[in-house]
This record gives sequence, structure tokens and C-alpha cells, in this order.
Amino acid sequence: MALLSLLSGVLAALASLSAKLASSEVIRAASDGLCASLNGSETFCQFVSWTMSIGCFGFVFLLNSLMWTVFVSALQASSSTVEVSVVNTTANFVSSAILGWLVFGETLSLLWWAGAGCMLSGLALYQFSQPPEEDAQQKTKKD
Repeated sequence: MALLSLLSGVLAALASLSAKLASSEVIRAASDGLCASLNGSETFCQFVSWTMSIGCFGFVFLLNSLMWTVFVSALQASSSTVEVSVVNTTANFVSSAILGWLVFGETLSLLWWAGAGCMLSGLALYQFSQPPEEDAQQKTKKD
């Protein structure tokens, strides 16, 4: 269940990355580089740029669909919707920051690290305060 929640958060971050790439200078630079290496005409270069942008928007919808499918599977497999939501949100938050740093060179401030630390600490406290699922199921059967 935790793995599905984690995966859904990462998929959400990848969908956000695709949306940002679709309208960024990174995609234009990549298409310009491709056109220059192929000695393409201006029309061809515009076509490549538009195709790459539309492809990124397509990935937004694909990745969001996958994210919701995995998220719902995690909810169905878990006895706690809170845990699934917290793991998903934390994974999305951390993955988005790492992807922003890797792809766009964004900086992560001390305040961001403090917030991430609070989220991860809260997740750890919640996780370790819960009885193991097997024990909880056995107690339910005895009652």
C-alpha cells in the first residue's frame, strides 16, 4: 500500500514536470538543438517545437490518469485513507522539488527543507504510532 501511495505521488510530480516543460524554454531549446543538428527549415523547426509541447501536454493527461489509478488502488488496499493521502502528498512534494532542482536548476531554501522535514517527521510519527496491520486484523477477529 505504501509503495502505491509513493508511486502515485511521484506520478503526480512527473505530470507537473510535463506541464512545466510544455511551456518552458527547456523544450524550445531542445527543439532548436534538434533542428540545428538536422539542418531543418524554420517551418520544420516550428513543427518540432509544437510537437514536443503537445507531447508534453499529452504526458500530463497520461501521467495524471496513471496517478489516479494507482492512488485509488492504494486507497482500496489500505485501511487508512489518511496514511495514503499523507504518503502521496509527501512523495509529490519531495519529488517535485527534486525534479525542479534537476531539470530547471531551482534552489531549495532552508524554509523548504524545514517544511519537508516536518512532513517526513509527521509521516514517520503516524506510521510508527499505528499497530501493524496483522495485529490489528487479529484483534478485530477476536472481538
